Amino acid sequence: MNGNKINNNNVFKLGDFLTDALAKHRISYDTFMLKAWEVWEEALGDFMSSQTKPAAFKGGLLIVNVDNPAMMQQLHFLKKEVISKLNKAMGENVIKDIKFKAGSDG
Repeated sequence: MNGNKINNNNVFKLGDFLTDALAKHRISYDTFMLKAWEVWEEALGDFMSSQTKPAAFKGGLLIVNVDNPAMMQQLHFLKKEVISKLNKAMGENVIKDIKFKAGSDG
């Protein structure tokens, strides 16, 4: 034997480490959606927020359900401004793009 011993005090599960690291360094889906709902009306205003709602978020893409085609067209023109307002209201630059979908899904 070469005298090298494994110290069991330093052994850890990689899955536990990754879960902890991601929780500390990445905003979770649930936390993000709660924040999006909280700032939605403030960022979009009464009129737009009453006809839209955040539906999903993944990898920087926010999916927004829109109640009517005219509002969807308006939002396409204002997409960059909406992204900027939402990121500012949330205090983080997490939204990179928005996809608008017809219908309320709810």
